[in-house]
Amino acid sequence: MLKFADVDLLLRAARAAYSSTLLALERSDPRLATDALATTERRADLAARARHALRDRPWVPLPQVAAEVRVVDDVEEVCRILQRLATLIGSTGIPDLPPRLRSDVRRLRDAGERRFGHVRDGCVYAASGAGCTATFLDVADHHATAGPELDRLVGELAAAMLLTTRDAAVAA
Repeated sequence: MLKFADVDLLLRAARAAYSSTLLALERSDPRLATDALATTERRADLAARARHALRDRPWVPLPQVAAEVRVVDDVEEVCRILQRLATLIGSTGIPDLPPRLRSDVRRLRDAGERRFGHVRDGCVYAASGAGCTATFLDVADHHATAGPELDRLVGELAAAMLLTTRDAAVAA
């Protein structure tokens, strides 16, 4: 799956947006969030192209194609959450984060950057993958329920990364 240039471009663009959006949140920097928002349309276009490239292989069994397209859909959902998060950062400006949230954002950024690398390289079962999964579970558990919009978005992002991980493992 990940040998396709369109999928690789999508994963690289998503990873860059992921890193810059979470760094913007960590540093309370609306400029970084605005930079991530500027590439939103490009990421959507890359997702459409990747989906088309994956579906345009009549020799690949349909269940495999469906599993691979699900990964692209998952990455696109991560990008939508990043867009909402970047919009929130850019529009309201984020005051200093509470220590727990700042730590979780830092851990989420590190785990996500590694996970995007694993998915891109096709090794979602890498040894460091267990640490990524544990981080996503922990952050989703602490932030996915009631609370301020910022907390919910961080929790949604962690949950979306878990789903991407699972579906990438199925597609591998």
